[in-house]
Amino acid sequence: MSAKLLTITGLAAAIIGLGVLPTGFAQAQSQQLSTNPALPCATETHKSSHVGFPNGSTTVLFVNSWSATVNVFWLDYQGDRVWYATLLPGESYVQETYLSHPWVIADESGNCLEVHLALGTPSIATIN
Repeated sequence: MSAKLLTITGLAAAIIGLGVLPTGFAQAQSQQLSTNPALPCATETHKSSHVGFPNGSTTVLFVNSWSATVNVFWLDYQGDRVWYATLLPGESYVQETYLSHPWVIADESGNCLEVHLALGTPSIATIN
């Protein structure tokens, strides 16, 4: 885990150096970024973005460590998927979002691989 964290943190630092990461990641560079744990796909049917929750903004760095292409979807207020990004193996993507917003990672056929919830601090969601 430590070596993986260093690799991902190094990736984040390199992207920060290019000036393409949101402010939250730049501020967190000197801190350890939170790991965004994967939730089982069964939770997708019970998740949606909610109006009325604290709406603080945050960022998630999605890292595709899987051997295939994946798609990143936001679950809207009705629980429907909204496509945001396609990641090839080894690619990463920074998503600005709001606290408690759910994100679904799916394979190219649309099958859910995992679900992530935005955390209160900038985080890294590694797709395995």
